[in-house]
Amino acid sequence: MSSGDVNSIMKPTIIEHESLKFVGLKTCIRSDFKAPNDMTRVPLLWKDIALLTANLANRLSQERFVLITGDMPTGKSKEAHYHALVPVKDFSEVPAPLIQFEIPKGRLAKFRHKGSPQNVGQTALIVLRQWLPRSNEILANTSEMMIYPADFDRNDPEAEFDYCVFLGQEGVEESSDS
Repeated sequence: MSSGDVNSIMKPTIIEHESLKFVGLKTCIRSDFKAPNDMTRVPLLWKDIALLTANLANRLSQERFVLITGDMPTGKSKEAHYHALVPVKDFSEVPAPLIQFEIPKGRLAKFRHKGSPQNVGQTALIVLRQWLPRSNEILANTSEMMIYPADFDRNDPEAEFDYCVFLGQEGVEESSDS
């Protein structure tokens, strides 16, 4: 996000959503507070999920979702996980090794990020340090979500995607142990 975009990030779309169902894969990106996040496994994760979900009959859209748990400055955990997810209408016919993941009914604040996913931390800091204190909102948990459109090109410096934080809900629950 360029510095000229700071004002636009201050106006998120607040969304009240029903339960959101996803299937996907996850990987641990940090297992120690002192270690940096290791994103080297992420590209392979997306290749695997593309193969596993290519013919998934209950897939809702070609959007791709990322859920990162345990890595927000306000609630950093020893471990952080990266979930590569696709939306589904239900959990029928989910091939192994895909996990089922459900986000309960709640609210989220959606902000537009322009540029590389590697720079989304700049957007997150603006959201957490500028927008959140002025918004009278509270974070529901320590998860953050990115929504990539079907045609997202991570190599395009003008590409855009949504960065989201959860507001006033109980949290994010994984439906299977994996």
